[in-house]
Amino acid sequence: MDITNNFLEIMEKTTDMAIASSDSSNQPNVRIVRFYYNPEEKILYFLSFKNSQKTIEFEENNKVAFTTIPKDGIKRVKAKGIIRKSQKSVQDLKNKFIEKLPEVKKNIDEAENLLVLYEVSFTKATVTIGVKNTTELEIL
Repeated sequence: MDITNNFLEIMEKTTDMAIASSDSSNQPNVRIVRFYYNPEEKILYFLSFKNSQKTIEFEENNKVAFTTIPKDGIKRVKAKGIIRKSQKSVQDLKNKFIEKLPEVKKNIDEAENLLVLYEVSFTKATVTIGVKNTTELEIL
């Protein structure tokens, strides 16, 4: 299996990632969020509550880093990217999130008007598939 296929498999099967941001004074902050990656657009999406601390940080500093959280083993993807509020609505990707994460349906149904959709774009990723098997991947 080549590195691109490993990357796509990890992004499809992994549900959680740790995303790091910084506020305007460059104080780092990390939190775990659930995500959906669209391989055609090469964009990673996640939901957040409007006006939360992280959304304030994203507005102050649009540079982020993330790493997927392995379910088993050590297969993971990490990257640095640019975050922004998506032009798409929560409704636009609701079915994609529910397909990947069926348990979020209730949260989206109950709080959709309180949620905002964010997207992370990145052009390089580090893909780890084993202790001695880490590769840089260009996202083209």
